[in-house]
Amino acid sequence: MTATPAPGRHDEAAYFADLALRLHRVQQLEELLDTIADAAAEAFDGALPAVATVGSQQQLGAIVGAAADLVRAEAAVPDGPWWDAVQGRTIVEGSALPTLPAGVTTVVHAPVFPGAGRPHGVLSLYLTAETPSRDRLPNFCTYAGIALEGLWYQSRLRRSMNSHTTVGSGIGILMERYNLDRVAAYDVMAQTAIEHGVRLRDVVSHLREDPDRADVS
Repeated sequence: MTATPAPGRHDEAAYFADLALRLHRVQQLEELLDTIADAAAEAFDGALPAVATVGSQQQLGAIVGAAADLVRAEAAVPDGPWWDAVQGRTIVEGSALPTLPAGVTTVVHAPVFPGAGRPHGVLSLYLTAETPSRDRLPNFCTYAGIALEGLWYQSRLRRSMNSHTTVGSGIGILMERYNLDRVAAYDVMAQTAIEHGVRLRDVVSHLREDPDRADVS
C-alpha cells in the first residue's frame, strides 16, 4: 500500500485560495457561519466543528455546526477553556465538559478575529484520534476572520447608507415645508432629536406620518 503524500505548500495555497473565494461569496452572517463550520468539517476530517459569534460585551451570539450543543455547554462555564480562548485571543486546548462524546479525544477552541483585534467568533473543534493534523488551523481561522470582518463592514456600510437616505428624506420634507436650506433643515431635526431624547430616524418617521402637517417643534 502506498501512503498518501502530505499536502505541499502549493496544495495548501490552492486550498486557502479556494476557501477565501468560498467565504467571500456569502452575504449573510448565518450563512457565513454555516459555511465556516462546513469548511472546518472538510478541512479537519473526523472533527465535530462549531463556530460561535461573540458580541462586544462578550455575550454569546449565534452558534452553528455539528458541535453547537457542546459549545453552548462549554460557554455556560464562565472560566472554562472556551472563554479562555475568547479573552486570551489565542488557541486553547481543553474542555469544560465533564465527559466528551464517544470518539472525541481532544477539544480545541480557536478565536476568529476581525482586523481590529476584537473577539468576533470562536471555532471549536472536537477532534477524534483519526483527525488529520490541525497545522492549518491558525490560517483557517485567519481566513474565517477576514470573511467575518468583511461581512461586518458591509453590514455597517449598508446601515450607514440607509441612515443617510432616511435622514435625507426628512431634510427634504423640512426644506420644502419651511423653505430652509439643507444645513438649517438638518439643524432643526438634530435639535428636535436632542430636545425629545429620540434618534434622528424617529424624527423622520414622525415627519413621514404626515409630511404636510407633522410638526417637529
